[in-house]
Amino acid sequence: MALQESPFKFTTFNAGPRFCLEKDFAYKQAKIICAVLLGCYKFKLSDEKKAVHYRIKLTFHIDGGLYVHASPRH
Repeated sequence: MALQESPFKFTTFNAGPRFCLEKDFAYKQAKIICAVLLGCYKFKLSDEKKAVHYRIKLTFHIDGGLYVHASPRH
């Protein structure tokens, strides 16, 4: 049985009586885009030896960005 996510987890969609009506559509659209990108491209970190550091704010940031190279799959 899957655990139910808190409706307050992502502040973008709000929660309670004024939640985003298109939240489920946005999740599905993001999953489709990710699937297409992962199916068409290979992603590799630009510098695999560089440590990744996170900054916790209102949203989850990667300090200094996350640079990757994308190459088409053959």
